[in-house]
Amino acid sequence: MRGPSPTLMISMAENTAYQPDAFNAFVVLFRYAESQAKKNPAEAPPNFDPGAMIGALRKLYNTNQGQQPQYFNAPRLLAGLEQILAQTGQENLLGNLEARESLQIVGLLLDTILADTAIPNGIARYYRGLQFPLQIAAFADPSLLEGKTHPARELLNQLAYLSLAANPQGEIDNPELLHALGQAIGIVTIDSASEVGVFAEALESLAKLTMPLLKSFAMRLERVIDTCHGGHRLDRARLQVGKEIDARLGGKSVPKIILDLLAAGWQQLLVLTYLREGTEAEAWGRELKVIDQLMGQLGKEPSSSQPQAQELKRFILEKLHSLGAESSTASRLADAVEMHLLGGSGKNTPDCVTVPPADTDREEKEALLRTRLQGFSIGNWLKFASTRNVWMPLRLTWIGQDPVRYVFVNQKGVKSLDLDTVQFVQILDERRASRIESLEELPIVERACKSLLYTLRERMR
Repeated sequence: MRGPSPTLMISMAENTAYQPDAFNAFVVLFRYAESQAKKNPAEAPPNFDPGAMIGALRKLYNTNQGQQPQYFNAPRLLAGLEQILAQTGQENLLGNLEARESLQIVGLLLDTILADTAIPNGIARYYRGLQFPLQIAAFADPSLLEGKTHPARELLNQLAYLSLAANPQGEIDNPELLHALGQAIGIVTIDSASEVGVFAEALESLAKLTMPLLKSFAMRLERVIDTCHGGHRLDRARLQVGKEIDARLGGKSVPKIILDLLAAGWQQLLVLTYLREGTEAEAWGRELKVIDQLMGQLGKEPSSSQPQAQELKRFILEKLHSLGAESSTASRLADAVEMHLLGGSGKNTPDCVTVPPADTDREEKEALLRTRLQGFSIGNWLKFASTRNVWMPLRLTWIGQDPVRYVFVNQKGVKSLDLDTVQFVQILDERRASRIESLEELPIVERACKSLLYTLRERMR
């Protein structure tokens, strides 16, 4: 089953005017919740100078510049600012509700982005480095929080796409890319963040780095899908041949020569004929008829004449040789087939082997389990528990039928997991996998804000 062409991430990365609905909804709802929770809503909030708040943020940053990591979660940021402001006699500055809200909105957004399992360590450090510049920009340019679009928000989205360049340890090990990334993000500093256009400039530089990565991701995804289609054709052929053989031999006592012939290459021959010509081909029917003829001879008087037996012998030899079977092995099997056809049951009772019946219980179980997986479709993202309980985001990229397969790729578009129905359901039942927001359809800012909206709504109930 082929999904839509994987170009959505590319088109979104090109569209720097993307409008984040969840972000604006979160800002509005958060401000409403804070105003409702204020103890004295009738009291007029103290006036504040945005420049003074920007100065306090810069001083807090410089005070902690030598400490690692230089990142404050939302509560710690407020506490640090209170201490800085108290030193300058501006304790009331944080009493302004709008100021506190702005600090918390940016802080909570970054906290949530950094908690996203799709952000590797090598990218997370750049988000942490943008904390103070973003806080400063929120006071220097109110449109960052209140406008429909702002390049700072799109910069956060573009930065997440750099995960495509991360190695298995979550780090970027390409020196040239690291240098270019440092230059692009380095445009935004605590000194430049208040300047008009600085985020747009950084975004333009960053987009030049992410676009090649996104295009490579799309190409790898297409290659995985093509490979899955080719491999699944083979799996389907093997399944169909297995069903044909089970229908003839399953649960029965059959001449051992049939099993020897199948093992020597006849089963492989049927698979190749299915792939090349299909089940309507004359060759397919004739190759299956060999099994029928050998089964039909069991317990009967000789029904084949010498010429008929020799013709079948020649046919078997020809087919086995076409598969590259060893000449002596092919000749021995062909001779045994001829003897079986001419010997009958009266004089030479053939050696027989009981073939176990097909596992119909497993097939019924798998059919029931498939109904539990009907809600999963191509393009869904899930997080899987890997070693040391580290959660790894994977994309469901291909679903095969008959047999059913679920193929997942990682964030770089590399095939990482191939599950059948039983394995997929088992992982879900053991809670080692769960759905997450689409890493393609929702940029990182949208995903973070949807999570924040859910938490906020739960708090307001």
